Amino acid sequence: MKLTPAYISSTIQDASSTRVLSLRSKSISHIDDISYCVNLARLDLSENDLKSGESLSGLKYCKAITWISVAKNHLKDITHLTNLKNLQGMPLKENHFL
Repeated sequence: MKLTPAYISSTIQDASSTRVLSLRSKSISHIDDISYCVNLARLDLSENDLKSGESLSGLKYCKAITWISVAKNHLKDITHLTNLKNLQGMPLKENHFL
């Protein structure tokens, strides 16, 4: 499943003011641009089907994010998260990093 703005809008009322979002175990394999979640600070993406840094590319403009969990996925890299200058925590356990 792709995480899209439409999906987020269908699950929460006001995405632009949401600060915490848990998307644990939703079979997410790719994230589209969700930068309209301008106040999003904490995001739980653990236990999904994310495989590459490219699958995280939709997060690169989410500047308010301070914490993301990508634990228990199938990630090999997280290169698309280097623009997140406010990121302070990111659980990475149980992935496929080399």
